[in-house]
Amino acid sequence: MKKEAAEAWSKALRSGNYIQTREHLRKPNASGRMCHCALGVLCDVYDSSKWNGSSYAGTIGVLPEYILRAADIKDPRCEVEVNFKATDIPTLNDEGATFAEIADIIDANWKLL
Repeated sequence: MKKEAAEAWSKALRSGNYIQTREHLRKPNASGRMCHCALGVLCDVYDSSKWNGSSYAGTIGVLPEYILRAADIKDPRCEVEVNFKATDIPTLNDEGATFAEIADIIDANWKLL
């Protein structure tokens, strides 16, 4: 993954501007405020105008191809190794890792993403 893309992504995850959700790139919470998963934050960083409700550039739960190319992401699931165990960013997000924890993992693994 490009270092600049990883830095922008981890900065956005730490910003406090996003409410975390699971299993969707983005969806509204009970009060109607949009919540994002970690991959949804990356989509928002690249171009927030491409949202159509919970869909981003025609996708719902995966990164669109143009973001993969623009950020030079090797694997659409963003596989990483944490504590000697292979996993990926969506799984970490959906299993309860905070945005700050995910940002730390991105910072440590951006060359592998």
